[in-house]
Amino acid sequence: MLWVRTGSARVRMGEEPEFRLAEGEGVWIPAAAGCSWMIVTEPGTVAFPLLTHPSIAAEALPDPRRLVIPDGWRDWLIQHFNLMITPFAGHGCPQEALVRLLRGAGRLPPARGGDTVPYAVDPPVLPRARAARAVADELIRNPALDLTLAEWAPRVASSTRTLRRDFLADTELTFERWRLRFRLSAAVEFLAAGYAVDQVAARVGFASRNGFTRAFNRFHGVSPREYRDHHADQP
Repeated sequence: MLWVRTGSARVRMGEEPEFRLAEGEGVWIPAAAGCSWMIVTEPGTVAFPLLTHPSIAAEALPDPRRLVIPDGWRDWLIQHFNLMITPFAGHGCPQEALVRLLRGAGRLPPARGGDTVPYAVDPPVLPRARAARAVADELIRNPALDLTLAEWAPRVASSTRTLRRDFLADTELTFERWRLRFRLSAAVEFLAAGYAVDQVAARVGFASRNGFTRAFNRFHGVSPREYRDHHADQP
């Protein structure tokens, strides 16, 4: 799937009519659409290609389709873009949520109730202020970045004080708490995809497996291994 966050794009798929996408629009490109497709973007366009697990094609739509990305889905898609080192693994919320989006659902699915192991974890709200959002976007691409706000400030042309104020005002979390929440939310996707606990700890910025396990347990109520094993058992 490709969606355009800002700007515009054109998508060509074999013999299919060309799709012209404006800001906030996307296109579903199933494997059956052909072996070749091309994207042409206008200057300044920001577009996100999202690889999907093959099983999604059977659950969603067999033909290409234009779709409008509702506001409530956009941050979700951005935060999962950094996990596309491997496609959606077919476990838990990402696959089911994407199928809902392709079918025209206006809202993200709620977490399941009654499970002894968490099913879905909402990532923290993204800050709106320009510099704070730039920091958040960098962490979305690489959760392991371990810079302090004082180190971030010159990188995003801001001040430490402004960044601290904007994170708290926009997310109701300090920067440190926001980063921890985001890392632990990102960790569930890697675990559900089958990564080893040590690998996940390193990918989301923890210096040790023990520190990661303690933080994950406090936040999710289960150990990383229990979470991974639970999802490995799911069909």
